[in-house]
Amino acid sequence: MIGHSNFTPDGNYPDVLTQTISKNRLINGETYDIAVRAVNDEEGRSFSPVSANQKFTYYIPLKGSHEKPKTPTLKISYYNDHGSDEPYINIEWDVNPEADSYEIQYRLKGSSKWATFFSKTRSGDIVDDPTNDFGQDFKKGQVYEVRVRALHSNLISDWSEVKTARVDVTPNR
Repeated sequence: MIGHSNFTPDGNYPDVLTQTISKNRLINGETYDIAVRAVNDEEGRSFSPVSANQKFTYYIPLKGSHEKPKTPTLKISYYNDHGSDEPYINIEWDVNPEADSYEIQYRLKGSSKWATFFSKTRSGDIVDDPTNDFGQDFKKGQVYEVRVRALHSNLISDWSEVKTARVDVTPNR
């Protein structure tokens, strides 16, 4: 509980006070920024300033094998259904029953910066919007590099071999 000195004059909360992420939505290996603030539940209007952000990397408790996972074998391809849906790079890897998640990195060939995301899926995922990381959509002739590694709790495999996919047409957007 906090005192009444921090209430808003109009009685409204700021846009975001809290966000709860249920355990089943957390992804093994993903790093989250966490900040907190106190709320006066009794009055429903008072709140404290937001704390400084703290980074927290979530790892599932280690069960089973205590060895790092096997390096995934990667296969990728560029998929375009000629305008009826969004194009994407299809990423597939061999299933590892010990893996809790996979870290996927991709980049436009020639770039030094890898874009990274984590996946809970067992055998593959997609890159469907490189705009966020490269400031551009897929364009004919671009070549993307992709690699993946498996995580079992905080045990991490080596990176897979880097595979490439060429954009064969400029997508209709």
